[in-house]
Amino acid sequence: MKKYKKGLTSILAMLVVTLGMQAGFVSGAFAADTPTDLTVSSYITNYGRTLEFHVCNAGPTPVTSVTLDLPYTNYTPTDLSVLTAMGNAQDIGSITDQGIWSGILGGQDPNDINDQQECLKIVFIGNPTTNIGSVITFNPSITSSMLEDSSANIDPNPSNNDGSDGGVQYSVIADPDLALSTRLLTSGTISAGANVSYEITLSNIGSGDYDATSSDNEPGFYFIMPAGANYTSLTDLNTGDNLSLGDIGGNGPCENFGDVQAIGSYFNIDLSKYSGYVMHCAFDLVDNTFASNTSFSFQLNMSASDSFASGDTEVVGVAVGNDGDTGKFFFAEFTGKDFFAVPINNIMHLTYDASALVPTFTPCAGQGEVTTVDDACFDISFNKEIYGPSFTSDKVIVTGGGHVSSFAQNSSNSWTVHVTGMTLGGTTTLTIDPSTVEDLSAVQNGTQVLGINTIRFAAVTASTDGSGNTGTVNSAGITTLPKTGKNIDLLTPLMLLIFGLGISKFMARKKELITI
Repeated sequence: MKKYKKGLTSILAMLVVTLGMQAGFVSGAFAADTPTDLTVSSYITNYGRTLEFHVCNAGPTPVTSVTLDLPYTNYTPTDLSVLTAMGNAQDIGSITDQGIWSGILGGQDPNDINDQQECLKIVFIGNPTTNIGSVITFNPSITSSMLEDSSANIDPNPSNNDGSDGGVQYSVIADPDLALSTRLLTSGTISAGANVSYEITLSNIGSGDYDATSSDNEPGFYFIMPAGANYTSLTDLNTGDNLSLGDIGGNGPCENFGDVQAIGSYFNIDLSKYSGYVMHCAFDLVDNTFASNTSFSFQLNMSASDSFASGDTEVVGVAVGNDGDTGKFFFAEFTGKDFFAVPINNIMHLTYDASALVPTFTPCAGQGEVTTVDDACFDISFNKEIYGPSFTSDKVIVTGGGHVSSFAQNSSNSWTVHVTGMTLGGTTTLTIDPSTVEDLSAVQNGTQVLGINTIRFAAVTASTDGSGNTGTVNSAGITTLPKTGKNIDLLTPLMLLIFGLGISKFMARKKELITI
């Protein structure tokens, strides 16, 4: 019996050891992931139009979800998206409007000094909602995260879970606004292979100066040269102004970035409607300042393709810098959208439209075919956008009496004019001097004018009937009756007539009764 007990004790001991080893094996196989250190940093860029924050994994373990609190003040966002991956990150994932990011953000190997952190650049795009001098604040923070094994990540260093040690602030200032405008310089019919020149004007239409103190802020110019067309050169139209063309690698101001479809594939953007190659051109601001309400012009020279000459394709381009619209452009680029379709004034569309340029005259609202005051108003609209400097008040020809007293531009193809000094009783006609107004395809106006472009001046004047009583006579020769001191309307004679007929019938009946 003792021998049996001793054997049983040995068996139990072996069983305990075995179970312990199995438990250790199971525990090791299904051990919880090691918590990892997440960090967040925040920035306000593009003159308060972009709120940017970076989420990085500074620990050893990947995470699959990060929940963020994203408070801001004096700002209205329009979009929130993961802009790009940084470091060794491969998966940008996605983020909801509630600030919940999902994806794979890998850890950093502590034994590899060359292993970079995996980071995400996430941005709000929007606009300040406060006056100049007021402050925008942004303080993103990580509230929770999840490891690959679906367990909660207990961050070992929560002190860096707030953006830039408590967030960032930005005092709103007057900001710049880059804008592109273009016009065709080459006149006449354009055929395939023909040399074509465009004037391109880069303007700062914002209320603030553009600061290019940092080399990263120098404005740049990108455009797609359509298939069959070829870039020739870019020249400065005023070498004495504050903007000069840059030099890229000693090869001039521009470089070929490559096929547009390849670029679309690289950035995962659907650019299938474009063909050709992308050109990049550099600019230099002489004193690093692009003042508000100033412009610089340069000339783009190219050879036309069949489709460009027929008007079936275009050259699209964009000016980029550190203004708010540039932020919208790159936001579209990194979120897989057609960045050349973004509705911003940094973008240009070079086309060739050989159709006739025709103006249409329309009397202003409330203006009839006859006016009784010496002021006639007309709206003039063209069927295409106009090169503004080509249309001035002296191009409006007035015949029959009068002159242009007011000339105001409403849009790129619409103006309002006023004519005074018209001849009493006369008819005034407005036309436009032929071959003087030019559209953006270098097409000039002809003799054709559409709409209503005439008006008769019939101002009211005083007259007398010789008795001291005055009436009125207008320029058409129609005279009104002078005042006689008695007002007789049509109803009074009618009532008298009816009353007279009634009396007549009554007397006839009375006579008949007497006779009986």
